[in-house]
Amino acid sequence: EARGIDPRQSAIAALLMCARDDETGGDAGAGDDSVSTGGMAFERPFTKLPNGRHAVNVVSTALFSPSVRGMRFDRASIGRLHLHPGALLLRWLGRIAQFSRETHRLRKVGLLSRHTVEQCMWFTPGTLRYMLATLARLRHHLVGSDSDDEPAGGTGDGGGAAQALPTVDEVFAAAVPALAQYYDAVLARHGGSGELAVDALLTARRPGGDDNGDTSDDATAALAEAGMLLEDIQSDTGDAPEHEQVSAAEATSFRGSLDDAVWELLSAIHPEDCAPRDIAAMLDVLCVAFGDRYGTQDNLPPTWQTYGALVHRVLEAPNATKPHVLFCASHVNDPGTAGGTALHHLVQHAAGREPRAIWKLIEGLVAAGVDVHAVDASGLTALCHAASLQLHQVFVQLARAGAMGGEHTWAIMEYRNVLLQLPETNITKAAQRALVTVASRNRKVAWFFSWSMLLPSTNKKEECIFQTESFSSCKVQNVVRNMLFKPDGSFNTVNTFGRRLVGKVGLDAKTYGNLYLKVRPELPGVESAVRELARLLFGVNSMPYVELVRWSRNVPGTKGLGPGTPVLISQGVSGLTLQEVVQEKDEAKKGAILNNLDARSVSEAIILAILTMPEDGKPDNYMCEPMETGGKYRLIGIDNDHAFAPPVATDKGHKELKVKCCLFCLDQMGHTVNAEVREALLGKDAIALVRDWVSRLKKRHNSHAQLFREEEEVARLLRDKKEPCALGVPFRDGAVTRLCDKIVRMQNLLNRDPHCTHLAMLKEVEPMLYMRYRIALRKKDMDVGARFRDIDGQFFSRAMAGAGFESMFNSRQMLGMNLLGMKTDAGVVVKMLKGERHGPAQALEELEKFASQWKQAQLTEFMNQQGLSSLPPDLHLLPASQIEDILRNTDFMDIPIT
Repeated sequence: EARGIDPRQSAIAALLMCARDDETGGDAGAGDDSVSTGGMAFERPFTKLPNGRHAVNVVSTALFSPSVRGMRFDRASIGRLHLHPGALLLRWLGRIAQFSRETHRLRKVGLLSRHTVEQCMWFTPGTLRYMLATLARLRHHLVGSDSDDEPAGGTGDGGGAAQALPTVDEVFAAAVPALAQYYDAVLARHGGSGELAVDALLTARRPGGDDNGDTSDDATAALAEAGMLLEDIQSDTGDAPEHEQVSAAEATSFRGSLDDAVWELLSAIHPEDCAPRDIAAMLDVLCVAFGDRYGTQDNLPPTWQTYGALVHRVLEAPNATKPHVLFCASHVNDPGTAGGTALHHLVQHAAGREPRAIWKLIEGLVAAGVDVHAVDASGLTALCHAASLQLHQVFVQLARAGAMGGEHTWAIMEYRNVLLQLPETNITKAAQRALVTVASRNRKVAWFFSWSMLLPSTNKKEECIFQTESFSSCKVQNVVRNMLFKPDGSFNTVNTFGRRLVGKVGLDAKTYGNLYLKVRPELPGVESAVRELARLLFGVNSMPYVELVRWSRNVPGTKGLGPGTPVLISQGVSGLTLQEVVQEKDEAKKGAILNNLDARSVSEAIILAILTMPEDGKPDNYMCEPMETGGKYRLIGIDNDHAFAPPVATDKGHKELKVKCCLFCLDQMGHTVNAEVREALLGKDAIALVRDWVSRLKKRHNSHAQLFREEEEVARLLRDKKEPCALGVPFRDGAVTRLCDKIVRMQNLLNRDPHCTHLAMLKEVEPMLYMRYRIALRKKDMDVGARFRDIDGQFFSRAMAGAGFESMFNSRQMLGMNLLGMKTDAGVVVKMLKGERHGPAQALEELEKFASQWKQAQLTEFMNQQGLSSLPPDLHLLPASQIEDILRNTDFMDIPIT
């Protein structure tokens, strides 16, 4: 008290440090060579003596003083006990580490002895576990809760207390009951005199003192009454990790290093029980003071290493920083409670926080390797959440980091409408530029934005020009009308190679891209089928989007597009067609594109061609789209309606090869399948994929039927001699079974040989086509265009202007001639649109039957291998989804072994 020390805080310190008062070293500034009070601290609370009794190590004048023990705590005396005990102790160890480094520096220059430094750096094993437990009890009884809130009762000036805080004696008895019982017994033995009690204990602890004095019976009895309260804490080895384990003989002299003390402390802390700001505070200490040993999460004790949500928790803290994120770098992609990455978690907790701090955290996550394209349990990316929460600066930064929004982009689409309504500021203009960037990476976003700008919907019947598959009405604005039609009112076609009229509309190709309108498309349902399959296999960017619309009335002042005309609106792709590339006379320019085709897109296009078997896979049906960076070109199919042809068909009594595809003439056929494409294909369940695919096509098929309800109209479109059009999504018998078989064959090959080539995959799935195109690929002196003309040119009706190709078959012939296994009777198409035959509904039924048989065959094979029996004998009669549920809920360990 003479030195201005609060005796209540002195009592707390004594309990935490197991300190002993010493009359020769009580003043740290005495200036002599004696050991100060701190040098007699951090022992076990009790020591087991050779005679089997226990001696106490905590000798505190404050705790032996009845007046001090009767004092009541207030806010000022509690100090920082409202903070998390682990954070407080780790911060304390960090300060010791800084002091140790400084004393080490002084020792190197000869100002301190080595012995002094070692005394500062070593701890008895179990000390930190004891201190953590004791501090937690003190905090609980003084603060009144385990939260990080300030204490509710007692103030420094004694006013406004809602509830009085406990006394020193009450806290002492609750925090360390065995020690409190012992002190009470010693005080009673010495008539309540604290000075006599302290003097007796210190005398007993000095060399030559009586070990059987006041440090024996009462301490042993107190420990017995307390049970295991201190027994675990005093264990010589306890739960220490392997590098702290010592033998019983060495336990009495063993001291743990400062790093070992940190390990012991962290091992006793469960991070899931800590508040975010406490975790952040602890990581601060680990990064600054112990970075050389505990610089990453993977270097921490197992309870911290395996806690994947650590980075999620710390990002919630207002004091979270970029170093905290880098500390947890190996876990930034671990799923949190909502299934998202740490980036999802940060975005969802970014509202109301300082923008620059969020920017730094996002920088840290990106530097740590977070996947900006990952989706959470709801299928949304972090960019979608930023758009939904209208976090403009976060949206901009994520766009700069390469985010593209994923497949579920409704939030991004709505975000554009929000930005258009906000006042124009620097940040909203930056967000609008970021939207353009995102649209350049995400075809679905660009498709929606370009459609809403060029062909907006309308609620006015007099403005409606056409109806879409989603049954919305759209209008054609004057600027679009001038693009679609010539001044004389005729249709302004831009098609160079094909048969059909194709119009092009677009305000700025660099913004959201162009739209193309094909009048009376041949097989719009097949076109949609190919593109849906590509997106299910390889993502939203693998194929541009299309939608069939019904023209309701003439655009005023035009001709050629009357009521009831089907029009296929498709998303434009920038760049040159493969036909234009192979026609390039400058070999350097041609090679610059053909030799820089993106490996992933090439693998996707070839695999899709093997699965869909295009009848007219000519070079002008593929685009070489410049990529955003790297000088690469993405290969994309733009006209896919002549697909799903059989490799061989009978024509006039003899068999002919019907599949023709220029991709099979690329030099890249001899290249290994791209690793990302391989993983994407191997990660698919063939039956689930095809089921999802057919289900999506069923919705499109029904939309076609709703747009064109009149049977006569449907028949007339098919019978048109010049431009026949077959509506709906046709499926020949066995089509879905064949597709499943192809996917499984590909997966089996990739599992057997992860480095297989595209040509090997073609051989595995379609050996007859392999034999054909192998011949073309042997002609090394030819490019892809020359090979295709040499091997397949004879099967096209004529070479068109610009050395293009024209298929021999129209839509009506594609439905006949065994290409789709149907007759050309218009009644078949009408029944198909009604859902009676050859449609997605029948394909789903066929798929379920095939799935049940396949699952039963797999199950039977597995059971035969394992010697299992007693599963339902009629399992194969159940739908595939029920079989999957049965297998998922079956514990194979409970099935008896025959």
